[in-house]
Amino acid sequence: MRTVSSESPRWSKMAGILSGFIGFTSYLELSKVA
Repeated sequence: MRTVSSESPRWSKMAGILSGFIGFTSYLELSKVA
């Protein structure tokens, strides 16, 4: 798990972008339904 911990910043950055994209798309879907 040493390599995973060393790659932590990159993974957290990708996770933040992914979560933001999911939140944005879900917001668009909700606004579309409403």
